[in-house]
Amino acid sequence: MPKISSTMELVEKVLAKHKSARNSDKELIFHVMMESHKLCNFTKREKAQILAAFKEMVPFETITRCRRAIQAAGKHEATSEVIKTRRAYARKMKEMMR
Repeated sequence: MPKISSTMELVEKVLAKHKSARNSDKELIFHVMMESHKLCNFTKREKAQILAAFKEMVPFETITRCRRAIQAAGKHEATSEVIKTRRAYARKMKEMMR
């Protein structure tokens, strides 16, 4: 899992570079993925097609909220290792936001 501070830096870099990402979570996620995974080998046309597909997708937040609701109901729970990692990450985020 990437460090929170490096993710914040990356998001800030993307927001500074791509004004459209300031108004759209989907565009923000798209550009963060492109930057963080160095997905530079795509042509402008291919990037436009990927971004268009992103814009039509169900928001990632909706997908993850559904997973959390399902798991909170005791179904399809994550492994204990993942649960431990998520809790540690949540604590770090909480500390960082103080």
